[in-house]
Amino acid sequence: MDKIITSEIVNEAIDELNSMLPAEDKLEKTDSTILLRSKGGKLDSLGLVNLVVITEQKVAEKTGKNIGLTNFETFASINDSINDVDSFKDYINNKLS
Repeated sequence: MDKIITSEIVNEAIDELNSMLPAEDKLEKTDSTILLRSKGGKLDSLGLVNLVVITEQKVAEKTGKNIGLTNFETFASINDSINDVDSFKDYINNKLS
């Protein structure tokens, strides 16, 4: 999948998530933005779940593909391997390839 499309999907998911968050917890859409609070970011585990679910829905809407991000094994992998927005985009792009 084209990384530009993946970036658009993730940025749209961040916009949607930000619409639900208080101002102090909103994410910047820069590649270097750290996601998880445990790693210095703004999202707690529920925030990460919301980002993953929204992203999965956006992928399905835009590509017609179900990349299965919300199963337990995949979510555990995301939690372990994702640090920032860029690594999340890479993860999604790899799932779409």
